[in-house]
Amino acid sequence: MNQLYKGDMKLLSKAEIKEGAVEGWATVRSLPYDTFFRKTPTAKIVFVRQEYNRFAKRFECNGYDTYAEGYLKGDKLVYINFEY
Repeated sequence: MNQLYKGDMKLLSKAEIKEGAVEGWATVRSLPYDTFFRKTPTAKIVFVRQEYNRFAKRFECNGYDTYAEGYLKGDKLVYINFEY
């Protein structure tokens, strides 16, 4: 699910999102270290982007208030336009 719908239900590609066509979405790779994000706009868990793990070839992400932990690929789209 690396595509999003815009107002007229047009699918947007990752390249269009990287160029800033959709406000509030970004790839994990483009986020600075220690940036807060959610996997979806309605998700309850807020994650923090950590270092890149070369062995797993993914970015480490930890839950801010929880003990949630995981690894995400760099091209995974995450939601960043929220108030915490």
